[in-house]
Amino acid sequence: MRSVVPAVLVLALAAGPAYAADPPASSSSENAAAAESLFQDARKLIAEKRYAEACPKFAASQRLSPAVGTLLNLGDCYEKLGKTASAWATYVDAASAAQRLNRADRERTARTLAAAVEAKLSRMTLRVDKAVPGLLIKRDGVAVDDAALGVAVPLDPGKHQLEATAPGKKPWTSTVDVAEKDRLDIRIPALEDEREHLPSALLDDSALEKPEEPASSDPGKTRRIIGIGLVGLGVVGVGAGTFFGLKANSSWSDSQGYCTGNLCNDERGVSLASDAKTAGNISTVAFITGAVALAAGAVLILTAPSKRASPSSSSQAAPRRSF
Repeated sequence: MRSVVPAVLVLALAAGPAYAADPPASSSSENAAAAESLFQDARKLIAEKRYAEACPKFAASQRLSPAVGTLLNLGDCYEKLGKTASAWATYVDAASAAQRLNRADRERTARTLAAAVEAKLSRMTLRVDKAVPGLLIKRDGVAVDDAALGVAVPLDPGKHQLEATAPGKKPWTSTVDVAEKDRLDIRIPALEDEREHLPSALLDDSALEKPEEPASSDPGKTRRIIGIGLVGLGVVGVGAGTFFGLKANSSWSDSQGYCTGNLCNDERGVSLASDAKTAGNISTVAFITGAVALAAGAVLILTAPSKRASPSSSSQAAPRRSF
């Protein structure tokens, strides 16, 4: 039988009955048996204070056969691990599930536990100094929804990795160490432009130094060299655009296994969809850059002056004047 004895209510419940799990509304007998086995293994691990091993087993049991008792035990496990935000969210889920099942006793227990943990929550607010097209913000590898920006979101204490990316911009990353009851306000700075693209000044003849050339030199040589370089850059850009375009398509197809249309609640599906969006943006930028470079290179090559004739050949060809 699945039961829970919450830490904050040990004395109050010591003489009371065990909390058995509610039978799931729809679950195969195989899933129910596997869930019960996982639950019992997790309870043994809790007794041995092996909380890091116990929590995943409670979570797996809950996925196979949802039950309020399992959620309460999972929340208690997270709390013992110091994962206050995970514990609080799990207790809130337990309260909602108990309410749907019309189990007022369990709902009260879950809400009491959630309130006790809420007082210890750490919260982080993310703000963006300057929004740019294609901006993608991730926290611990998971995309942050735009609606969550400016909201104080509960987080488990510990280190959290933040990153911000956008097409044509240098990525920004930061590691934040969160302590219990912290209230952090993190500002993501305006992303700097990448400096890897060829400067536009190279496309302007007036910006090119033109040293004096002897009469026999090739005045269009410099233009043709730059043009060839731009054509090469264009080919690389188109190749990169093709690569990231295929990657975006692949990631999006993979995400559909976890999502329904554009609605995705699974973290793996959200991550794959986010990767597809990023790759698509990079593909677009690469294609545009490649096309511009190809066009500019072709113009420089086709409009480069031809080699001038040497002074000797010119004097031979010119008609002589008679006086």
